Amino acid sequence: MTSFSRQAIWSKNGRVPRRHVLASLLAAGVWPSRAGLAQAARQPGDPPPIAVRTLNHVNLIGPNVQRTRDWYLKLTDMKRLENQEPERGPRTSGYEAPPISILRVGSGPQFVALVQGTGPAAFRPHVGLGVEGFAAEQVVKMLAAHGINARVRIRGGTTAEVLLDSPDGVEIQLQDVNDCGGGGPVGNRCV
Repeated sequence: MTSFSRQAIWSKNGRVPRRHVLASLLAAGVWPSRAGLAQAARQPGDPPPIAVRTLNHVNLIGPNVQRTRDWYLKLTDMKRLENQEPERGPRTSGYEAPPISILRVGSGPQFVALVQGTGPAAFRPHVGLGVEGFAAEQVVKMLAAHGINARVRIRGGTTAEVLLDSPDGVEIQLQDVNDCGGGGPVGNRCV
């Protein structure tokens, strides 16, 4: 994976150019490319694959969530939903940052999560994938059978999510295909 210096990413006004966001999606394998058409061959006796059915969400991390949110709302027809990690709770254990702004894509459940942050975390891609028949502990066991370490995070005290790191440094989040960034056991209560 190519490493960019901070000077190469940040423009003179301190903003990350949109083309760099798109390039990050391409590098993360989220955006289609001709080179990404090959698949690893499954061998007899391999553990079963995880039933990924949707590209659920993308986290965009930047220094000014309000400015970024306003830009997307002005430019697109995405709808703003309730924040994740609201100031008055419930909050994920250990989460200390400002609330996460959620923008629904189309009729959902896909969404863009806008997270406030700077430094190296702002350049680390985070992609959420929707899993058919999602059960967090079962997914963790399936990943372990593939030799992958993963952890379960309970967001807002009720919503289970599985987090793992891909070999190229992309943080992958697995959750139910109906997760819209909201509350409830599978994250499908969106307002």
